[in-house]
Amino acid sequence: MERGKMNLIELNTLALNMKKDWLENRCIMCRSILTEDNDTDEHIYPKWLLRKYNMFNKKLTLPNGNSMFYHKWIVKCCKECNGGNMSDMEEVIKKAVNKGYESFKDTNEEIIVWWLMKIYYAKIHKETMMKVNMADINSKKIIESEAFIKYDPIFMYMNSLFKGIKFQKKPYELFIFKTENEDIFDYIDDITTNTVFMRLNDILIVCRFNSFGFLGMFCERELIALNKVDKVHYLQVLELFSKMVYYSKTFGLKTKHEYLLKEDGAYITTEIVSVEEIERTNCRDMNEMLVNIFKLRDINIDRPRSENQTISFIFNSIVDIKTYEDIEANRKIT
Repeated sequence: MERGKMNLIELNTLALNMKKDWLENRCIMCRSILTEDNDTDEHIYPKWLLRKYNMFNKKLTLPNGNSMFYHKWIVKCCKECNGGNMSDMEEVIKKAVNKGYESFKDTNEEIIVWWLMKIYYAKIHKETMMKVNMADINSKKIIESEAFIKYDPIFMYMNSLFKGIKFQKKPYELFIFKTENEDIFDYIDDITTNTVFMRLNDILIVCRFNSFGFLGMFCERELIALNKVDKVHYLQVLELFSKMVYYSKTFGLKTKHEYLLKEDGAYITTEIVSVEEIERTNCRDMNEMLVNIFKLRDINIDRPRSENQTISFIFNSIVDIKTYEDIEANRKIT
C-alpha cells in the first residue's frame, strides 16, 4: 500500500494562527487548503462503524451539552487523502474488526494507531470550531485555538503514519486484548493525556499517544497479568486505561525529534530529553481516578478504607471472570 503525499507547507498550528489561516479551511489529514473542487466530508466515527453498531441516526452528547446525530459528526478532508490511502487503510480496519480479535491483533499496528489517532484528533479538531454556548455569537469555543496547539504532536504522528514514515522509537503504546464477543462499541478518551480506550465486540484497546514506551514501565505488572489469560473482562482493561491516565498526569516528558532520509525511506528519531515528576503518585488519587472513570459507565465502586490501599480488578479472580457481578463478588483490596 503506497502511503500519502509529502506536504512541505507550514503545518504547525501556531504558524497558521499567526497567518490568520485557521484549520477549518484545511484538510484534517494533510492540512492542504480546501477548495470547492477538493472539499469532502470525513466522518469522525466512520460510516461503516456507525452502521455496524446501529449508531447512524443516534445522537451523541457534546461537551457543551448540545447533541448531534453521529452521522453529522464530521470534519473536512481533501479528496486526495479521503479517496485514496485513507479509504484503503480504513478498509483494512473494517475487515479486521468484522473478523474479530484474531484478525485484528495481526493487523499492521501502524494502521491501527493511525486510525485511532484519526478519530481522536478529528474529535478534538471539531471541538475547536464549536462554541460553548451555540446561541451566543461571542461565546468561546469548546477548545480554544491556543489550547489546540498542544495537539500538534498528535497531528505530526498521524500525518507521518499516513505517509508511511517510520519511527525508530514508537510515539505510542498500543495494547490489544480479547474479551467476550458481544455486539458492543465503546469509546473513552482523556484529552489531557492523549489516552484512548475502545471496545469493538471481542476487541479491547488501550492506546497512549506521545508516550514512547514510558508508561508500560509503570503498568508492567498489570500488563503481565492481563496477557496471561485468553480473555479479559472489559473492566480490567478499563482499569489499565485509568492507571495510564493517572500516571500520565503525574509525569511529563520532554522529547526531541529528527527527520532522517535513508535508502529505504524516511524515519523520525526521538530522544527523551528529560522526565519531570509533576506530582507524587499516591493511592488516594489513583483510586479517585478509577472511581470517576467507572462512573462514566454507570459503575459504582467503593473506595478502600485506607489511603494506602488500591482497588484492583486485574489482580483478583483474573482467570475465568465472566461478568461484572463475578468481579464485584470476588473483589479484594490489594
